[in-house]
Amino acid sequence: MDEYAWPISPEVPAADEVRQSWAETVAALPVGTRIIGEVIGRQPFGVFIRQ
Repeated sequence: MDEYAWPISPEVPAADEVRQSWAETVAALPVGTRIIGEVIGRQPFGVFIRQ
């Protein structure tokens, strides 16, 4: 994986789906929540994971 990689695959949800579910995601995973998953992309602001 390059230093900064954007997740690209058929399993990655469309941007509209992510925007619609963001409030629910933030509520379920407050800052500091530990999660386990495979890193599928990295950006300066954080990582993308697949659980």
